[in-house]
Amino acid sequence: QVAEEEGVSLTMYLFNKLIQCAAIRSDVSEAERWFRRATARGLEPDEMSYRQLLDACIKMNDVDAADRWWRHAVENGLADELSKTATRELKQLSVACSGTGKLRSATTWYRRALKGGVEPDEEFLTSLFEATAKIGDLQAAESWYREMVARGIKPDGEVFNLLVKTAADAGNLPAAERWFSEMLQAGALPEPSTVAKLIEVAANS
Repeated sequence: QVAEEEGVSLTMYLFNKLIQCAAIRSDVSEAERWFRRATARGLEPDEMSYRQLLDACIKMNDVDAADRWWRHAVENGLADELSKTATRELKQLSVACSGTGKLRSATTWYRRALKGGVEPDEEFLTSLFEATAKIGDLQAAESWYREMVARGIKPDGEVFNLLVKTAADAGNLPAAERWFSEMLQAGALPEPSTVAKLIEVAANS
């Protein structure tokens, strides 16, 4: 309001800065409010507008809001441009979804990231794998393991140990034994804690 009184032209650039300030404070509601005020004035949002909204959603771990704003960007024809500039946000959202047990959403964000030019390297895929393993999601962990292998990445001992532990924690003895066997075949060494987990689940089966 003060800016208008001083005769300052309110551009999308200025509103993007306001959205960014809200995102820095992890305030999704305020970021959305500035976005809507801009569009109510007839201003056209650009990829930076949506990128700042995604950033706010990430900081609040609100993946549902992030997906809603992504679809909004798609409707405005900005998805392709956004996917090329928001690679960091796309990677973070895929990992965030993996860490909350939302494999389908994680896979969707992963594909969006790849479309934007993100390289499915060992660091990225390991992050996705570890996020699912740490919450005990064996199905998702196995899915990301297969993606790693399909991308030509050789899983290390840490990956196999996590798979055995995840299966054991789930009480899935056949899966735990299978991953233990694959670990040995791959030449990876089991950690003492992994062996202890396997013995424990076998004793309780």
